Amino acid sequence: MTKLTLPAAGFALIASVMTSQSAIAATDTWSWRFDDTSCGSTSDATCNGSTASNNGDTWTQNTSTGSGPDLTLQGWSDTADVSGPDTFETGQLRHYGSSGFGIVNRDTGSGNPEHAFGGDSSGASSDTFENMDAVLLSFDEVVTLNQVTMGWYSDDSDFSLLAWTGANTGPGSLAGDSYADLIAGGSGWSMLGHYYHSADSTVLPNGDLDFSVNAGGVSSSYYLLSVLNPELNTGCTGSNDGSRY
Repeated sequence: MTKLTLPAAGFALIASVMTSQSAIAATDTWSWRFDDTSCGSTSDATCNGSTASNNGDTWTQNTSTGSGPDLTLQGWSDTADVSGPDTFETGQLRHYGSSGFGIVNRDTGSGNPEHAFGGDSSGASSDTFENMDAVLLSFDEVVTLNQVTMGWYSDDSDFSLLAWTGANTGPGSLAGDSYADLIAGGSGWSMLGHYYHSADSTVLPNGDLDFSVNAGGVSSSYYLLSVLNPELNTGCTGSNDGSRY
């Protein structure tokens, strides 16, 4: 199992990795947390990033529960205004100490709540939904993502989740693609589902929201988690308006 946590402008994830020793197969469990106030400092060996990243900067996180896969994160948003669905540009993945991560994309400011993961449901372009933030999760092993835990959220924490099931070389850059492109035939991305605050979460004692995901057990080294995204329209029953976490 693998667990990732990006509270307060963020979330947590759990996944599993099958290992084999002789004839015995086992499932290893790991977790990652992102609410460490010392993350980003030179003295902290568990994470490597910047508290005020440039567009496209990445963050690498070691596991917080023993030796396991390293995880690299990068922020994206469909902020490139084009005719039709807007396309991806990198954003700033910012770490806010004990509050976890947020994304400052190229069309929004860094104030509250724009620094969180969010999106807009209307805009000046012909695209109905725009500025929808996402984080690309790149593990250095194949894992099976099982759980997402949300920390801070406003109104709701609905989200959409995809896994890369294409070539072993990975998805490469998302720049120039739209969310709709990701679910097009042959894209290499597989839709794992849309997950809703009201229907799919369990409230933990500390107030965080816990979601079970990926019921089909898809394994990958790459996952894309976005705000609830109607442009990934396979089975989406809501809008992203109000989703901020």
